Amino acid sequence: MHISVKLALRFVALVVAGLIAAVVSSSPGPARSPYASSLSGLAVGAVYAASACGNTGCNRLGHCSKLRGYNCRFAGGECQQTAC
Repeated sequence: MHISVKLALRFVALVVAGLIAAVVSSSPGPARSPYASSLSGLAVGAVYAASACGNTGCNRLGHCSKLRGYNCRFAGGECQQTAC
């Protein structure tokens, strides 16, 4: 019985040491891999760029209409456009 108590205490000590090491160690960052796509970092930027340009501009009547490469805003009775 004396040997099993020693064995149990060693096991508990190893488990506690492992838990302490897991808590103290820092979590790893994003994994860098040669197999990752070189375009994976651009996905968010592409979605943002696609939604940032409304492709509308001021027409001859002073209202917003389709115009590629511009954002249009009708405020205060005036049409205002800015380039994307």
